[in-house]
Amino acid sequence: MRGYKELAAVAASEEKQLYLPNSGLTGWMASALGATGFSTGQGWPEQAFARQQRAGGKPGQAPNPRIPRLFDSTLLHTVEFAESLRLRGFAGHRHYDSAFSLEMDTGGHDFKTAGLHYLMAVGRLQAKLNTSRPNIAALRRVRRGATFLKSLNRVDRPAGLNRSGQLDTWEPLLR
Repeated sequence: MRGYKELAAVAASEEKQLYLPNSGLTGWMASALGATGFSTGQGWPEQAFARQQRAGGKPGQAPNPRIPRLFDSTLLHTVEFAESLRLRGFAGHRHYDSAFSLEMDTGGHDFKTAGLHYLMAVGRLQAKLNTSRPNIAALRRVRRGATFLKSLNRVDRPAGLNRSGQLDTWEPLLR
């Protein structure tokens, strides 16, 4: 991301637009740093700018079950669906209610619906960067997530794959 930031600064100083293959939250960060062009998709295969390699399992062995996950707008991270529901109960957590998350709240998790929620939430984040200082808009979002995490007791903080570790890395880049 530091390299993206430097490229964006050089392009801006030369009055050039920088187009990067950026998608999802990496693309959101690159846009906040000055890049142009943003795309995303419901899942990793649609977001990647590379061919997907097929990972074959062992013959006769069932694949690992998929983990129901949902994008959390406060943490700027995708967490397990049950963790998402738990986090909503804490003060300072702001859940982005999309038509898709509301559908899952009543009908349970569905991978396709969770992907559509992700698209809506990340698109909304991207739209909020349409300011004269997109880095500051992104910095506010990153700080909001970091402040929320710090407000939680240590035992209440998300752990493992639910942990949002990128916030501390992103904050100094956005200043």
